[in-house]
Amino acid sequence: MKFNQGRDRLIESLSFARRIYGIKLLFTKGWTENTKWFLLDYERMKYCIRLKKSGWVLDFGAYKGDYTANLLKRSENFKFKIYEPVPEFYEICNVRFKGNVNIEVYNKAVSSDGRALQMEIDGPRTRLQNTESLLFCESISIEDALRDMDVVELIKMNIEGMEYECLETAINTGLLGKVNNLLIQFHNFETNSEIDYRNITNLLEKDFTKVFGYKWLWEHWKRNSALE
Repeated sequence: MKFNQGRDRLIESLSFARRIYGIKLLFTKGWTENTKWFLLDYERMKYCIRLKKSGWVLDFGAYKGDYTANLLKRSENFKFKIYEPVPEFYEICNVRFKGNVNIEVYNKAVSSDGRALQMEIDGPRTRLQNTESLLFCESISIEDALRDMDVVELIKMNIEGMEYECLETAINTGLLGKVNNLLIQFHNFETNSEIDYRNITNLLEKDFTKVFGYKWLWEHWKRNSALE
């Protein structure tokens, strides 16, 4: 597990590590979406989304806060609410952003209904589970996370399979209407993930346009009214 965490950390933070991993994928998997993402270092696209420099960014599944830290390099005027359920990673975020009045850090997951969760911890690949002897986590409902917000410039969402239920709830309640951009990592952990993916993206297409999409990696969706 520690080896996997170290490898994933390198891939997440270093462009040359991503390209080396992409070369490995090219020889083992061929010219797939994953290969393109890593070999061509498309990770950088996550940080080039055009945003209002004083807008709100909600980071659901912050891990160690790297995404927030990278956006701060673009503008110190962004305002963040970041949610990380794993205490170890939450504490890292807390220390990392201590003293920044524009960043609020919460030790919670994000779900459709605010229920308690059990999670298997494996660094950036931490995932939701329902078996015994796993980390018990609190969550905030997507409704509560968005209710008091006015306009949200971006939601970055990496929440290990709960993106489907959260997006569906946000759409059905009309709260997703507050959001201009979505950066989502969809997951295929379950046997019905493909169906869930098609259903939720069909709903998103009514009000959003996909700017880029690398399936099971990252997708950027922009509200149609926010397109130039």
